[in-house]
Amino acid sequence: MWLDVVIVVYGLMQIAFGIEASSKSMISLAAGTLLGVLCIVGAVVAKRKPAVGYGMAVVASLLAINHFAPNLAREPGIYPQGIEVVTSEGVILSVAYWFYKKSRSI
Repeated sequence: MWLDVVIVVYGLMQIAFGIEASSKSMISLAAGTLLGVLCIVGAVVAKRKPAVGYGMAVVASLLAINHFAPNLAREPGIYPQGIEVVTSEGVILSVAYWFYKKSRSI
């Protein structure tokens, strides 16, 4: 399904950003990896329990926004704050759209 692909790509992006930032901070590596794995596991869980799996992806996205949005407000820039905030919002909106379409088809 398209939403699973979006979430897995977002999870891989989180892991990649965590690896990139690990030169500055090991906490960034841990956080990026944790968020990425949470998203990828969420996409797998969503095959059997969509609400739980997609909820995991939304939680990971909200955690990323919680960290990067204040940084974006202090230091406007595209990379990495802008990319993180926009892609996190994209995941949340994609999940919301999926639930909206699912509720309309019942």
